[in-house]
Amino acid sequence: MREVPATAVAYIARQVGVPAEEFLRYDWEGRTVKCHRAQIRAFLGFREPTVQDAEELAVWLSEHFLPQGHTDEHVYAAAYERLRDLGIEPPTPDRLERVLASASSAFEERFCTEIVSRLPPATLGRLEDLLSVATEGGETAEPEHSGLQQLKMDPGRAGLDNVLAEISKLQLFRQLKLPQDLFRHAAPRLLQRYRQRAAVENAYEIRRHPASLRYSLVAAYCAQWVYDYDRVDQASALPFKPVKAWFHQSKYGRDQDCRWRVFRLSERLCTT
Repeated sequence: MREVPATAVAYIARQVGVPAEEFLRYDWEGRTVKCHRAQIRAFLGFREPTVQDAEELAVWLSEHFLPQGHTDEHVYAAAYERLRDLGIEPPTPDRLERVLASASSAFEERFCTEIVSRLPPATLGRLEDLLSVATEGGETAEPEHSGLQQLKMDPGRAGLDNVLAEISKLQLFRQLKLPQDLFRHAAPRLLQRYRQRAAVENAYEIRRHPASLRYSLVAAYCAQWVYDYDRVDQASALPFKPVKAWFHQSKYGRDQDCRWRVFRLSERLCTT
């Protein structure tokens, strides 16, 4: 009864000339409601859902809709539309939620397994290293001290230390050697959801996921840096021209040791 909006009840009541309050007094548990539902289904050409219908709906969603990276609201709408097209009465909200959870789990397992299968063993090891937490005095450090969490840190204001740190970050990202076409078949919205998920979860939370999901999340986050950098300039050297010009004009530019450190890092990064 709570599933039917009050405005819809009032609208139908006016059409059939019955007070809307009668809807609240209807017996939803007896044999009358079962008989009425059967008559409505027969009139509209619908049938009751079965266990097989739920399984087939989950498969359809995981293969044809979830790969597009739609929001939960759109997934629910697609499920109702699919059931309407097939002439199947929608299940209860709780049961439909379980169907969607099953579809989401099946798709994520398939998607992440495919991603991990395309990663070299050395890359998987480097991704795992980003999630490891250094220990001091036999005690495990906080998740914020993991390599991944350090890579997420904001670059801060322009300065020698920050420029060096960002160059080192990008060098580390590229050393992962992620395949250029790793996410070639992933929809942009889907990939963005994985990147956002990796950005908000700390290393401890990511490590709790199954291996395939864990590696896929970290790879999606790291790939964004590498791919965005390559799109800026395929030659890889031009982005460092403003950096070099800035050093020449700053107080650091007069320090030969500082210039050598930045330029040496930038050249090494360009050739990785």
